Amino acid sequence: MRDKKNTYETQEELMIYAKGLEGKTFGEIDKTNRIVNEKAKGKLGQIIEESYFGYEINSKPEADFKNLNIELKVTPYKKNKNGSLSAKERLVLNIINYMEEIHKDFYTSSFWMKNNKLLIVFYNYEKDKTVGQYEITNTILYEIPEEDLPTVIQDWETIIGKVRNGKAHELSEGDTFYLGACTKGKDSSSLRQQPFSDISAMQRAYSFKQSYMTHILRSNLNNEFSEKLIKDGNFSIRGYVEKLLKPFINKSYEELCEVYGQASCAKNSVQLLISKIFNIKGTDLSKIQEFEKANLKLKTITVDKNNKIKESMSFPTFKFKEIIETSWEESDLKRILGEQKYLFIVFKENKTSDLIFKGFRFWNIPYEDLNEVERVYRKTVEVIKAGVEIKEKLTKNGIRHNNNLPSKSESYVCHVRPHGRDARDTYELPDGRRLTKQCFWLNNTYILEQVKDLFYK
Repeated sequence: MRDKKNTYETQEELMIYAKGLEGKTFGEIDKTNRIVNEKAKGKLGQIIEESYFGYEINSKPEADFKNLNIELKVTPYKKNKNGSLSAKERLVLNIINYMEEIHKDFYTSSFWMKNNKLLIVFYNYEKDKTVGQYEITNTILYEIPEEDLPTVIQDWETIIGKVRNGKAHELSEGDTFYLGACTKGKDSSSLRQQPFSDISAMQRAYSFKQSYMTHILRSNLNNEFSEKLIKDGNFSIRGYVEKLLKPFINKSYEELCEVYGQASCAKNSVQLLISKIFNIKGTDLSKIQEFEKANLKLKTITVDKNNKIKESMSFPTFKFKEIIETSWEESDLKRILGEQKYLFIVFKENKTSDLIFKGFRFWNIPYEDLNEVERVYRKTVEVIKAGVEIKEKLTKNGIRHNNNLPSKSESYVCHVRPHGRDARDTYELPDGRRLTKQCFWLNNTYILEQVKDLFYK
């Protein structure tokens, strides 16, 4: 423990002392015996605060190292099977005071005042080790890069804009790109008053998204950098995509191919075309640096001349034995839909079957529709627990197995249906029978509703 309690004249002095953490385990650092509690994972930051930097735990609005305006954060990462590193979770920052934050601008907000400089302590999470054995490997001083600031500011404005509109209860991490508003608590005791509405809202905190933290991790620990989309100018992600795509709205696919010298019959031609418009090398747009930071997924939607979309949107398959033991709050589906943001690129067939670029939309699932997905999820769990009814039906392609899991007629938003390679690609049901792998799908008709105003203009 530092003898000179929490006093550092310069950030260089602080960082020299912080570097002494590297290579140590939490068990070696802990002087207050917090580590004996097997539920101490949430206390790891407190161990660093008390036992290493020597200051008392507090929830003051100013930064931990007040004279330097530096906030301390302790966060885990994990090593993936392919050897890459990923942040294990989002980085939770400070609680959002709905009643006070609406009177601030970005640079006077509690987020900026407390978090514009972060001393981030990374530790290696290893599943087979105890909390006391987790090793601290890196300490960095982090300031939001100038290139990220326009997007972070826009994210803050999106969050506080909802609060100012009396919709704090509808906040979702999918609303934003880098800076999120994550829930703090899971029950009614975590509900808070909000301005401009009588509806209580879940307590939330500002947070850097897990995908954004993975970028910070890889760029600082491994010096890994993906190709940038925004190569010039002071743009947010939204602003830059609008700058690139708006000029081409209502242009035909053939016209766009001609502009960019592309053979329209090329494999993955739409992805290749978008890559050329974005001026990036590959066709995997999820590998763009800004898309990686935001966990932003691009999806091309083609609407036929009859105003229909063929494909629904699928999610990963679920295991029947696991889903019945997983609450909605802890489910992968809630995590994906609650955090995921999409960039929809919309093409529409005209009467002569030419594809016309009708526009684009940044989209995440609305609050009320996520509630509907929750209902379908719970119904799915009920059906599996009660025993899935499976009926054989003879078709011209062979025997087909129908079941009573929620179908498309169950909900205007989503349904459950097979997503296996074939009928032999199965998971075991709780009663020992086997059923083709299933997953949740957003209905094609629902996806159409989210973008139809683009081609009715």
